Formats: sequence, structure tokens, C-alpha cells
Amino acid sequence: MIANTEIKYIISIYNIIESHYFKYFVEMIKQDYKSEKQKYSINCLISEIVSNKSTQFPELSDIRDAVMRFIIRCSMAKLEIQQPLTFYIDRSDFWEEDISLDKIGLLKEELDKKKINIANCYCLYKCLIDAVDKPKDSTNFIDNKKENENKDKNRKKDQIISKNKKGGVEAKGRGKAGKVKPGYNLN
Repeated sequence: MIANTEIKYIISIYNIIESHYFKYFVEMIKQDYKSEKQKYSINCLISEIVSNKSTQFPELSDIRDAVMRFIIRCSMAKLEIQQPLTFYIDRSDFWEEDISLDKIGLLKEELDKKKINIANCYCLYKCLIDAVDKPKDSTNFIDNKKENENKDKNRKKDQIISKNKKGGVEAKGRGKAGKVKPGYNLN
């Protein structure tokens, strides 16, 4: 029975076991691979992938799985952590067989443009997890950042307005005590 099993099914079983093992393996990952210095670049990369997803890049879940396999298979080796992730990411054993080499090549180019290095591979994995689990949040990372900045500005304006109401400036031309300031005509 096992002799008649195709190799692709054996590899699939191995990949399933590997993905279940990864949650236990995370604790053993060296700190060298857990840098978050390039988190902004990683989120920009993910946003770019999502916006061009239909034609150019592998699915985020496939990229996540490839990064997970890289971490499991290579993190125990003594790799130069400042080396670009592009040196390894196109290895065929990290990808499912149905992912086109063109898509992997385009991903490799984008990783190279963003200069994502090995030290940030776990951060890349975590950001991909977030993007796959919460697509709305990750696809609009840059927009969400601007939106949050605008919310902060609006909160500050609201705080200033509420301080003014409490502190005394209730109507134009009136001071704290409600007296008319010189030079203002209220009629």
C-alpha cells in the first residue's frame, strides 16, 4: 500500500506535520531571526502583494508556508542574518509544486527591493499570519496608519475644544469670566 503512494502525497503529509510542529518550534527560534526592524517594509510588501495578487504573486498563505519552512529547515544552521532572504526563498522545497516559478521570481524581486533580510524572517512570518487571518487590516496597512494619524489629530482637536469649554472660552469675544474683551463688538 505505501509502495503505491505517490511521492507528492508523502510530501504533503510531511508539510502538514511540519506546520503542526512549528507552533512548538517557535520557542526555540534564535533571537537573531526575530528582529522587527523591517516591520514597516514587510507590511508595505504585503500591501503591495495583496493589491497585485490576481496576477503577479503567490498567495499570502503560500508565502507564509514557504517562510515557515525556511525557518524550520534553515534557522538551526549558521546563516549570516544580514543576508537577504532572497538567497533562500526560491528553493523549490519551500513551495508547493503548483506555484509558478514566475510568481516566486516576482516575489523574490520585491523582497530584494525591500531588502528584507534573514534576521526579519520571523517578523515576516507573523505579519503574513496577520494578513491571512485579517485581510482587511493587512491590505490597507498604509491607509490604516494614515487613518489612525487622522483619528489622533481629531482626538486632539476634541480635547482642545472640551478644554476651551471647561476653561472659559464659550463664545467668540468673551474671556473666562464671560466679560467682553475690548475691541469686539457683539452687536
